[in-house]
Amino acid sequence: MNIKVLGLLTAILLAGPMAAEAQSVVYDYTGVVTSSLLFVGSGSDPFTPVPIGTQVSGTYTLDYSQGEPYFGEKPGSPEWELYDPNRTGTPLFSTTFRAGQVVYSTGNSFPGNSNVSGQYDRPPSFFAAQEEWYKGEQDEGSQFVIINSHRAYDAAGLPIFAGAQSATGNVTFSLSNTESVGIFFNLSSLTLAPEIDPAFAPGALTLLLSGLAMAAGARRSRSSRTSRPTAFPQTTSHACARQKLQPPHLSWIATTCPKA
Repeated sequence: MNIKVLGLLTAILLAGPMAAEAQSVVYDYTGVVTSSLLFVGSGSDPFTPVPIGTQVSGTYTLDYSQGEPYFGEKPGSPEWELYDPNRTGTPLFSTTFRAGQVVYSTGNSFPGNSNVSGQYDRPPSFFAAQEEWYKGEQDEGSQFVIINSHRAYDAAGLPIFAGAQSATGNVTFSLSNTESVGIFFNLSSLTLAPEIDPAFAPGALTLLLSGLAMAAGARRSRSSRTSRPTAFPQTTSHACARQKLQPPHLSWIATTCPKA
């Protein structure tokens, strides 16, 4: 089987049925810190472990399967909002975040809520996703907002990063029952993460390895044929006969032949 065909089949197996049936969408993002603050009570101070200009990266996951709409509007409408006030099942919006040694991920052991909203019936259009979880006296959470003069989201209610006038994010996480940190950043990129279904990975890997083994065997076979000694002397007539059967780029064949 052609190795290119094997590669295509492997990619299809890895993707599996997720593209057609997936309810959650994962985005990779990068950004640059614009400010970081330490919150104590009602006051705040600069948080130096994450200085301005620090590169950030992480993932945003959107899952609208269990969201409840306000006013009956579905995602992608001119104005809409989904929410899950009881934090049941899969959150509408979840986050992973890294800035140097500082990391954050959506909490799983305490109550909260998440919501996603958008609007384009009057400029500017916006898309906003927010999560907030309650941990002791401090809140933890994440948010990102895209603002665009045209459309900030598509017909499915998913964000459109290209051409955004503004794209910002932030995370807040608690250091103790009385202290929390807020990190604010501009988004530099927001791209769909590759989808790989773990259930299909073993089969795809087997297919890929089999294909590589077949390709290696075919190369060895060709190599042994080309290195085998010829069974007859290379006379001018033999060389000229072979020249007619070989592509012109094989320059090792004699090019001086008697005219017919």
